[in-house]
Amino acid sequence: MRPALKIFLMICLLSLAVSACAGAAPVPTATPVPTVTSIPPTATRQPTSTPSPTATQQVYAPPAARFLPGLPDLSSDYALDNSTISDNLLMMAGLPVPKENLAAVTFRNLGAHKSSSPQNGLYYQLSYWVILAPDETNARLFYAMSTGKDYSKQAFLVIMPAAVFQTMGETNSIAIDKTPCDEESILGTVSDPYAAYRSGKLPTQDPMARAFAGSVSPQDAVNYPPDLYLYASCRVKNALVLFWGHAPDNYDGKNTVIPDNVIAEQVNSFLQAAVNKFK
Repeated sequence: MRPALKIFLMICLLSLAVSACAGAAPVPTATPVPTVTSIPPTATRQPTSTPSPTATQQVYAPPAARFLPGLPDLSSDYALDNSTISDNLLMMAGLPVPKENLAAVTFRNLGAHKSSSPQNGLYYQLSYWVILAPDETNARLFYAMSTGKDYSKQAFLVIMPAAVFQTMGETNSIAIDKTPCDEESILGTVSDPYAAYRSGKLPTQDPMARAFAGSVSPQDAVNYPPDLYLYASCRVKNALVLFWGHAPDNYDGKNTVIPDNVIAEQVNSFLQAAVNKFK
């Protein structure tokens, strides 16, 4: 995915947050704000001087990086990825948001998974982004924006190739029975680029294409499972954890879709790795 798209996506969230909770520090006028329609009406109001009785102040203080999961928090199937997300955050240092209140990390699968096997909780890629708000009131605002319809769809660009995003349909809300967060939302969408092949309509492959490394024949592509993309937003007091995951949608090795309750359990397991840092 192009770095420019990631930068655009992240600036959208941060610019909106700053304009809503820091009236003294306006967002640069050159920054487009396409997701403003997704913010609940109350999100445009300035926080009142009297906080909610249940609200907390800044329980978790920066630097945000100390709340990121690390390799010891995941299984041995993952390694740190040389992602551009962290670099993009540094490029946004000119925004009126403290750099130390933001942190991101990405992990990739080491290649243990096979497309013909059940998914068994293994993901191709995982990404986390931790945002520390000044207090719980603003964290609730951040959470509301991160779950808005327009922003939620654009958020998939963080981990989804732009070509796939252009053909992306509606996202599906995944029900949650138990959550490690104070507030949580999970969305998912499936991409099946080889759906036509599975119907028996296999195209003829140019014999010359087989000579190129990495070339996949239509016969082989039929065995590739659809791609499952996930985006979750989790609030813990004054902290917001955003999670992205890319996994094979293959529950039993026969391309049976992963049930929602299984997806929710997997996502919560990954979120727990971040939530544990706040304890």
